[in-house]
Amino acid sequence: MGRYYAVSFSAVAVSAAQDLFELTAPANGAARIRLHQVNLVQTSDVASADSEVLRVSLLRYSSASTSGSGGSAPTPAPLESGDPAATFTAEVNNTTQATGGTSVTLVEDGFNVLGGAALALAIPPDRRPSAVNGERLVVRITAPADALTMSGTVIVEEG
Repeated sequence: MGRYYAVSFSAVAVSAAQDLFELTAPANGAARIRLHQVNLVQTSDVASADSEVLRVSLLRYSSASTSGSGGSAPTPAPLESGDPAATFTAEVNNTTQATGGTSVTLVEDGFNVLGGAALALAIPPDRRPSAVNGERLVVRITAPADALTMSGTVIVEEG
């Protein structure tokens, strides 16, 4: 069993399609990362007239891909007190999306912005989407109709 980490962002203005999370496995092959959960919420559009559905995609990019940009690079937080720092890297809210290399879409879903999203993948934990050797896991959304204030968290296993 690996170690578990949370990667989060809070109260970020989202007005364009973007990679909400970009998780890059260590290039040396020492660790695999596995995505267990994605939670998204917005707090700015709260009336029924603001209702819209955004598409959420989970993609895996090869190590030959180019990282996105325009966001920030939070430090993954270990869920277990005393665990070491993660060896994978994380970026959030990249307005320039990851490109190049080979990509495969692993999950296509959607969520109504009024209700948020809790994408707990209904497959065995040891078979959830993973990446190794510099591959990237990317959680991407389509552009909202108007700017949203969004927050989100992913739970990632490393090991």
